[in-house]
Amino acid sequence: MIFYKITHNQEIVDVNTNVNINYVKYDKYHQSLKICMSDDSNILGIVSSDNSVIYHLIDYPKIPDVVLGEFIDVRIKEISEEDYIVFKKALDEQKEIIDPEPYIPPEPTPEEKEKEEERKSSLQFVKDRKIEYMSYLCNQTIEKGIKVILSDGELHTFALTEKDQTNLMGRLTQINAGALQVSYHADNDICVYYSAEDMMKIIQTSMFHIDFQTTYFNSLKHYINSMDNLINVSSVYYGMEIPEEYQSEPLKDLLAKMKNQTE
Repeated sequence: MIFYKITHNQEIVDVNTNVNINYVKYDKYHQSLKICMSDDSNILGIVSSDNSVIYHLIDYPKIPDVVLGEFIDVRIKEISEEDYIVFKKALDEQKEIIDPEPYIPPEPTPEEKEKEEERKSSLQFVKDRKIEYMSYLCNQTIEKGIKVILSDGELHTFALTEKDQTNLMGRLTQINAGALQVSYHADNDICVYYSAEDMMKIIQTSMFHIDFQTTYFNSLKHYINSMDNLINVSSVYYGMEIPEEYQSEPLKDLLAKMKNQTE
């Protein structure tokens, strides 16, 4: 039997054996991951020993973005049975294990250094970094939240972090179950009761805000990828008007809805 340690950065996050370990590859037809053999040429990752998560093997191709989920980058290395027993016991006790033999990447060759410099100066590299930054700003804009006028005639502000979004879905469930009022709180304010009507206005405004920002970012990404020079890419900013030919149909519909609401 062969024993393995699975490491993320300098921490051992799992151990496994060649008998129990499951490898995964991408299934293009179903756009999902599926179990495969250890000698499959399309391996992308492995399943954790408790079958709770999937790890991406860092030396293999990236798991496609269409596959939902967070995939930790790991390395896998053969270890002795004695180390396996020690590491497994510590992991079972939920102890943090710093790898006594951390991975040290080899010094790149002059040719590899030259290729890396070329890659960093390439158009696609600049596009990818711009898209990453636009994605960050999209999330920041969503989490900043909404402003909405409620039945008291006052303007209220509500943040939309992931936790806030989950809480709103909980309030929606209460309203759908027949609640006439639910407790919630605006930013930096005490928790109060909101009528079902006010709460639905908060939820619907929030959902529209999230839908618009994610749809806008999707079209912005498409626009950036269409560019053929560095100057155009560098001029992109979040919130800019996207040329109509690069706007998705859902974005056009949302923009039209926003225009109608302001008229």
